[in-house]
This record gives sequence, structure tokens and C-alpha cells, in this order.
Amino acid sequence: MTSHQGAYGLRFAGPVGDLLIEAPESWPLVSISQQVGAVNGRTEEFAEDEAELALVDGWASLVRQPAVVDFTFQRTMTEGEIAHPFLTRAAAAHTYWLRRESFHAGAFIANGKAWAVAADREGGKSSTLAGLALAGLPVLVDDLVVTRDTTMFAGPRSIDLREGAARFLEAGESMGVHGGRARFRLRLEPVPAEIEVGGWIFLEWGDAVEAVVLEPFDRLQHLMAHRMVKGPAQLAPEGLLGLAVLPGYVLRRPKSFASFEESLAALLAVAA
Repeated sequence: MTSHQGAYGLRFAGPVGDLLIEAPESWPLVSISQQVGAVNGRTEEFAEDEAELALVDGWASLVRQPAVVDFTFQRTMTEGEIAHPFLTRAAAAHTYWLRRESFHAGAFIANGKAWAVAADREGGKSSTLAGLALAGLPVLVDDLVVTRDTTMFAGPRSIDLREGAARFLEAGESMGVHGGRARFRLRLEPVPAEIEVGGWIFLEWGDAVEAVVLEPFDRLQHLMAHRMVKGPAQLAPEGLLGLAVLPGYVLRRPKSFASFEESLAALLAVAA
């Protein structure tokens, strides 16, 4: 029986490298390929059975069944580059076709459950997760949370940091500029392929470190705001509504590394 590397609840056949995990046979299989060619002049579309997705440095053409992702780049990308960041949008599209939910978020494991961490762009999500990883906590995924009912799936075993965060944390290997920005890659330890969702933490900037409990309707609003695919939501007990009944918090903290350790402590306190 052939084994495949995988992430986000999907197995991949193709150039995805060693950042992914050994995927369970129960995960749907997606074929990956890349070619060098023109990426300008195309139009994005997302239909019931196929999609065309613009990437910062390329293009992804998707077919729902049999599941295919065909990348086009202006140069040949390494397997590590395909695994992250380029696989993220394509994986989100295929999970949507599987009636699963996906979010621009990461997650760590505490007390045997996965706690999602979401933030707006440059909101400190990856640096927060990297801080947890360096403190010895298992990080499940950095950039794309995928759920099936209340199960969350592992992502690639890396976190890509911005230069300032990498310098502050003294961590990460320079990867050059990919996906529109300089990246410093921190490798992650192995984690389970699947784990139950414990709750949601939404990062915001504020004047002081404080954790605020979200009511169910507010949790739903925050979840909707961070969905990766903006198509019709699965508003059912096994979809967004089932996720919104789980604990949810907004964690506010100053936009300064001076409060970084205090912020991590507050985050771990709500996941205790």
C-alpha cells in the first residue's frame, strides 16, 4: 500500500517534500503538479467542479474530481515552497468541496485538544505560535485550520516568520522572498494527524493584555470573518454552528514584543 504525505486532512501525490506528515489512508487523495509558464492575464473563478486561483507568485488550476491541483509558476518551485505557502489556497478549496470548513488561522495543542489562533494580517499569529513551539508546546498548524465537524487536522511542520519576529525569537532559517515577503522558517515537531477542537482564540492589538470571553453569536461572527473560502457556510451542528458553541476568546495585547511573554501566558491560561 502506497503511503502519501499530507496536511489539512488531505493526502497529496506529487512534489510536496518533507514538511508534511504521513497521512492516514482515510484522507482524500489530491494529485499535485507544477509547470513553468505565463501567469498573467488569467481570471479567477470558483465553480462547483473546478477553480482557477491567483497566487502571489503563480496560479493554481483545480479540478474537484478526480482531485487535482496544477500549479503554474514563472520558475520551478522547490517542494518546500509548494508545501508552504502555495498549497494553502488550493487545499482550502478542496476542503470546501468536501463540505469542510477552513480558516486563516493556526493552532496549538493544550490538554489534549487543538486551540485555534486567528488574527488579521500582521496580527502576530505566526510569531505567537512560534513562541509556543519554542516553549515546548505542540503546534498543530500555522496558516490554515481545517475542520471536519469538531475535528482539526495537522498542517505542514513549519512556521514561516517575518524578519522582525525571527530576529526577536532568534529562530527560523532564511528562505528568501516567497509569497510576496521574506520568510524565516521554523521547523515543528511531529503531532497527531487529527485532534478534537478545544476552542478559538482571536488575537487583536490593544493597550494592555486581556482575554475577553466571546458569546456564541460573537464567536460565529469571528469565525465567519476568518473563513478561507467565502462561499455559502455550512450552518449546521456539524459545521460552523458546531464550532461556534466551543469556547472562544479575544486576546488583546500591545503591539510590542515587550508584552510577548505576558501575552503567551494569557493565551495558555484560557486554554487551560
